[in-house]
Amino acid sequence: MSSLMGLLDMGGSAIQAQNAGIATAANNSANVNTDGYTRQRVDLRANLGSPVYGGVTFGDPLRVGDALLAGRQRHVGGSSGYFDRLSSVLLDLEGVMTAAEGDIPAGLGELFGNINNVASSPLDPQVRESAVASAENLAFAFRQQSQEVARAREDADERVRDTASEASGLTGEIAKLNKAIQLQSDPVLLDQREQSALRLAELVGGKARIDADGQMRYLLDNGSVLVDGPRAASLEASVDATLGGFSRVEVVDGPHRLDITSQISSGELGADLHFRDDITSNLVQEIDQLAFDVATNINAIHRAGQGINGSTGQDLFVEPLTVSGAALLFEVDPVVVGDSSFLASGTVGQDVGDNGGMLALLDSSNQLLASGGTRTFVEESVRSISSVGQDVRAAIVDQKFHDAQRNGIEALRDSVSGVSLEEELNRLSQFQHASEANMRFVQTIDQILGEMIDRL
Repeated sequence: MSSLMGLLDMGGSAIQAQNAGIATAANNSANVNTDGYTRQRVDLRANLGSPVYGGVTFGDPLRVGDALLAGRQRHVGGSSGYFDRLSSVLLDLEGVMTAAEGDIPAGLGELFGNINNVASSPLDPQVRESAVASAENLAFAFRQQSQEVARAREDADERVRDTASEASGLTGEIAKLNKAIQLQSDPVLLDQREQSALRLAELVGGKARIDADGQMRYLLDNGSVLVDGPRAASLEASVDATLGGFSRVEVVDGPHRLDITSQISSGELGADLHFRDDITSNLVQEIDQLAFDVATNINAIHRAGQGINGSTGQDLFVEPLTVSGAALLFEVDPVVVGDSSFLASGTVGQDVGDNGGMLALLDSSNQLLASGGTRTFVEESVRSISSVGQDVRAAIVDQKFHDAQRNGIEALRDSVSGVSLEEELNRLSQFQHASEANMRFVQTIDQILGEMIDRL
């Protein structure tokens, strides 16, 4: 009797084990489209003992993951995040710099074209008014482009603050999950931690490792620790006067603060910092320098000429005091705007119909007066736009390369850890058949027991 009861228990535990397999396969199938879900498998183990008292038991579901692939996915995530963000903001910047209302090369071309017209008809008031209008258009282009680049820097700074805040939320989440996993290694918690770490890598780069104790540690590329088991540091962005009022980024761990602004070179945060502190900062300086060169050199020539009203020593543009801010403050002198007869079209001492002043201005278009005497005004303005275009193309190439890497790793990860409906349906069928067989086994033992009891 006792042997039959043991067989009954063995059959019951077998049914439970097979039902656990059915539940696991069903759960996998239900999550086939869940982002970041890692396939699970039931852990079936044979009980030790004689053939009569053996059987099967099961443990908690296990994640079918690969630590090497997960680490590689996080590493590529940092690079992809960097180039995805950089290519996007550079494309926007290129669009701003080539917009019709902010096109400096076109503005310079229009100005010198109208100067040539004045040289041909120095006494024609309509031609002179057109030349003044083209000077105003050029001034507007300088101001517009300066404002747009400055706005792009401010937008990048805002994203830096937002990214730091999101990253801090993720470090806290990973630490919280570490603590929960320490108590219970639930596959869902492990998936959530992996997804949080992957997003953190996209934001700030760095690397995560899972130690023998099952706890995740997360370090930035400069070695700063963001997560150490249940303990999390945060990223804080605060205004720094030495950065022109833009934000510096610090790792904050209790009372300890470390400025890492210049040390972040990966993830979306690294891209925005590079865009803000290098690309657009240099571009602002280049635009200011070109505006300063255009205004000061053209003014020097214009002052040496003579207007048709006999005026001399008149500036065409408001003379900039410094290079910094020259583009933002670029304006046509109000005297010339109010009366085009002050436009110095002639040579001092010559008749009012002389065009020597305009010819001298026209000649400046071909002189190497920009970029330290190495380029013409138009060449320098085109170079600035071309440099942004080159940065865009390079960033797009890098983006495609790293996206291809990421897609390849994700495909490998899916082949190892992803859910295949066909496989899960096969497992479901296997567990179901095994469960039905065990049910018949239990029913048979139960029938035998019933017959024995009836005979007693």
